[in-house]
Amino acid sequence: YRPREPQETLLWRVVREHLGDFLEHARATYAGPLPKYVKDAFSKSLTCSDLSRGFVRLHCDGCGDEVLVAFSCKQRGVCPSCAARRMSNEAAHVTDRVLPNVPIRQWVMSMPMELRALAALDPKVLRAMNRIFCEEVSGRYRSACGADSQTGAVACVQRFGGSLNLNVHMHNLFLDGGFVAKGESADFIEAPVPTPEEVHALVLRIHARALKWLHKGGYLKANDDPHEPSALHACTQLALSAGTFLQTTEPDAHETDERKATKSRRFSAQHEGFDVHCGVRIENNDDEGRERLVRYCTRPVLALDRLAVLPDGNITYRVKYPRRGRTHRTMTPVEFLARIAALVPPPRYPLVRYSGVLGPGAKLRARIVPMPTRTRAKRCPAEPEPPPLREKPIKPERTTRDDSSASLVLASFAREPEPTEWNILTLSHWNRLANGALVAATRTLDWRTLLARTFGFDAMLCPRCGAPLRVVATITDRDVARTIVDHVRNARAPPRAA
Repeated sequence: YRPREPQETLLWRVVREHLGDFLEHARATYAGPLPKYVKDAFSKSLTCSDLSRGFVRLHCDGCGDEVLVAFSCKQRGVCPSCAARRMSNEAAHVTDRVLPNVPIRQWVMSMPMELRALAALDPKVLRAMNRIFCEEVSGRYRSACGADSQTGAVACVQRFGGSLNLNVHMHNLFLDGGFVAKGESADFIEAPVPTPEEVHALVLRIHARALKWLHKGGYLKANDDPHEPSALHACTQLALSAGTFLQTTEPDAHETDERKATKSRRFSAQHEGFDVHCGVRIENNDDEGRERLVRYCTRPVLALDRLAVLPDGNITYRVKYPRRGRTHRTMTPVEFLARIAALVPPPRYPLVRYSGVLGPGAKLRARIVPMPTRTRAKRCPAEPEPPPLREKPIKPERTTRDDSSASLVLASFAREPEPTEWNILTLSHWNRLANGALVAATRTLDWRTLLARTFGFDAMLCPRCGAPLRVVATITDRDVARTIVDHVRNARAPPRAA
């Protein structure tokens, strides 16, 4: 692990040098300016890990070294570091606290080009398409496992493709089977492998229901609006366009034929622009594979190692799937920022959603999801104790005044459901996470635990002597922050931004 330096990346330099030109072009050319959340995503990404804006000061009592940990911007869409942190945190939470230890199958649905723009700009459209997709796949599991069975899914929304294009699609991680409630317990019935006929019929039903919902909502009417498009609509149309590519290799006919053959595979089907694929499956007891799949579904918009600059100042981005020898998308700096602006998710636009028995209001959820850990291994004496085991308060029965208060206290709590083979963490997963020290005990992991789980090192140990670091102060005043940074640099103790 090496602490990142965002000011040294090409993305930071492009945003720093051309953000003003991009905002001025959008304000002067289009009727409506860019939304505030898009401007904030760009401007705050420039302040991410900037020590002059504040930091946490750590001190080592062993060698006297000091480490400065800068604050992050916590934005979605532009900053690759904060997006990667969100990815790692979401994967840890979903693996340890949401997905039970049963087989998982990934169902992916992409939509027609016209519908992608609607789903990107209108959260109602995305919510409706994801609901239709989840209901149809859940219906397939009920027909395969029984009418009383219930399945669940974690829906991961991706707004981007492999070449900085706008491609709103869903990666839904379904339990590959159904749970049937039996008293205070539940049984899991594994579903058979989906057949090509089932996948094709599912696509037809999704297409029919989507058209019905769009027609009912008035989205299929001709757009006779005489007003000029806003800047965000223009960025959306640009991100949907093909653009310009660089051809660095000779076209390969075998590559084209192979890509055409993938469209007719057993686990995929297409109809009128709707594409469904369900070929990825994670077996039970494969906690590492489950976490790796969630990380893939919640990955950031772009990768810094695929960005480059040409001698003429244009930006290139290496595409994920080369076609006909075209391996890099080329853009001007303003066009590059416009594409990124279209990929920033708007407010109240959740990228991870839960449905079925994994939903927050499901009755079987407490019996299915992994149980909270009773104990947690300590890394150092300064680490606080973990929270106690969750307990459910129940309403006590009506009693007379003669009943003692002790009996009421004993009757006011109920323990968690008994552990089963799917709602407890496997021993291999527990050992892989430092004997439970790195398990996601809460919804959001702290900075130290997440770094240790992702990169395998303890950030609260001195990088010179290995002694524990001590938090001295949290600096938020900019003048004080600049003074301390200059002092640390003059003392030849280089600060570290994590």
